[in-house]
Amino acid sequence: MNDVVLFSEKQTFLNRWTWLLFILVNAFFIYGLIKQIAFDIPFGDKPASNGGLIAITVFVLMITSLFTIFSVKTEMKSDGIYVMFYPFHVKFKQYK
Repeated sequence: MNDVVLFSEKQTFLNRWTWLLFILVNAFFIYGLIKQIAFDIPFGDKPASNGGLIAITVFVLMITSLFTIFSVKTEMKSDGIYVMFYPFHVKFKQYK
């Protein structure tokens, strides 16, 4: 196996527009959570239960945190192309 890297690239899934989208969606749910739980004002016409709103907010925050760590690393060596899709792959997968 040859360890000389001819080409290397790392791609992430976040740019300005996705950051803006995630910030807006998270702010919306956090605002609703604070409004309904802290101030006891129903959030929306048909408000979810407090537990449901907490679960949705935590889910949205978890999806956002997942997207911040997603990345694709590609390395080209003389014996093949190596790809790693983090966090699903922790080692490179070789394509000859």
